[in-house]
Amino acid sequence: MKIICLILLFISSIQLAQLQRLPELEDKYIAESESNLLILASSAQTWEAHEILVNNTKYTLGISNDYRVKHISTVDSDFISPEGLKIGDSISKISNKESLNIKEERGWGIYGTLDSGWFVFLGGVPGSDSINMQNVLTEGKISMFFKR
Repeated sequence: MKIICLILLFISSIQLAQLQRLPELEDKYIAESESNLLILASSAQTWEAHEILVNNTKYTLGISNDYRVKHISTVDSDFISPEGLKIGDSISKISNKESLNIKEERGWGIYGTLDSGWFVFLGGVPGSDSINMQNVLTEGKISMFFKR
């Protein structure tokens, strides 16, 4: 009986909160339970992380101490940006590269801004200072969409 209770407790703890709509930045979000996870939202910022499911797409929310949404990200292959981009797409698929305003954030990575307000993460490893900007500009692939 104890084993079954532990299994049920474990399964219930990994279920995602299912929402009708994706929260916006600064929306208040109070999770059903506290999280032991953090999301690295920039080279010097972490937030309490909560995973949610909206229309079968998985997102991670970064939540502040006052329960405000400070970061939204997804690596879900089902996500399609308003520009028609998805995880794994090459930077060459982005039609308006001039408006991307590509930036390198030391200790975090290289990212650009889409017209829709979503950011695309194009390369780099958190904690690494050895990012090759030229390779990212020619061969980079979208590995994450985020807002902050």
